[in-house]
Amino acid sequence: MPSPHPAPLTVVIPTLNEASQIAECVRGLSWVREVIVVDAGSDDGTAAAATAAGARVLNGVAPGIAAQRNAGIQAASNEWVFALDADERIGPDLAAELAEIVVAPRHEAYRVKRRNFFHGHLLRRGHWGRDWVVRLFRRGKRFGGKTAHPGLEIPAREQGELTHELDHTPYKDLRHHLDKVIAYSRMSAVDLAAKELPRRQARRDSRRDECGVRVLQVCFPLGARTAWLRPFS
Repeated sequence: MPSPHPAPLTVVIPTLNEASQIAECVRGLSWVREVIVVDAGSDDGTAAAATAAGARVLNGVAPGIAAQRNAGIQAASNEWVFALDADERIGPDLAAELAEIVVAPRHEAYRVKRRNFFHGHLLRRGHWGRDWVVRLFRRGKRFGGKTAHPGLEIPAREQGELTHELDHTPYKDLRHHLDKVIAYSRMSAVDLAAKELPRRQARRDSRRDECGVRVLQVCFPLGARTAWLRPFS
């Protein structure tokens, strides 16, 4: 049942074929004023399920976590936004903490530690055991960076930390696990290619310039080079 006094907070959820879990995710957010699901062309009924659960759905956004989140942030009606994924859940303690913070914030954004569950087991060690993400922020902020794991564009000095944790169950089963690993690997490969292309072009330009200098040195004695270059200096 919706809260009689919902928190002045917008929760933004990017989706692509999340029909199996989006309704549960949205229903658990009845304590906030607004839930926006940004769907990137799902063909499994995700948008309909989200609407039925009480979310506002934005359709037609190109796939991409950062782009989808940013579209939802742009559409938010509240000053404060929480970026949530369909496989994450905000428990009662974290919900109460968020409701208090958005009324009297001390920072421009807040990071939260995720409790990651892997096939029913809580992961306490390694990267999964120290998984902090910036998810609560003012709506003027935007996401950018890596395609698979974009980050909020805000300096660390402007961030606070939430006390309670965000529950995260990234994989439904082994098949889903493998599918996500492949999908994220492809995203990372695209990012790497986009970053490496300008570097390769720069190296080619550098080699070309160096080659030109060597040709000039070999073909023209020093005096001739000086006379030839004087009109261009």
